[in-house]
Amino acid sequence: MSGSPIAAESLVAHRPKMKMVDEVLEIDGEHIVTSTRIADDWPGVVDGAADFASLIELTAQSVAALVGARDQKLGKPPGIGYLVGIKNAAFHTQSIPVQTPLLTRVTRVTDVGLYGVVRGRVEANGVLLAEMELQVFRPD
Repeated sequence: MSGSPIAAESLVAHRPKMKMVDEVLEIDGEHIVTSTRIADDWPGVVDGAADFASLIELTAQSVAALVGARDQKLGKPPGIGYLVGIKNAAFHTQSIPVQTPLLTRVTRVTDVGLYGVVRGRVEANGVLLAEMELQVFRPD
């Protein structure tokens, strides 16, 4: 999919104050690009900036949107999933100011039953902030 953005609420179970992804910009069965703007009510925001660790949850929620889109095609509501491991991660910032626009890119690496591995990158204004490989689990 490319074209009009899709509101994340239709694809993820997360809701404010925990919902971090705003829109889905691109999606197919293997990858997703999401956008958001850091809000002052995000978990981990202190003194007007989000901690770099917030980018892990942001990436995991982008994974949730990718899976949620697959569920939506099957007529199922968004489900619950779990971040169960961080295989590797590199952060190129310590904090990000509130209202910074972010793009998150996630690609599926592998799925084995209910377990999966994804690769994610988070950027702000074309600058790479973080890259990671996450392990996720989705119970049926």
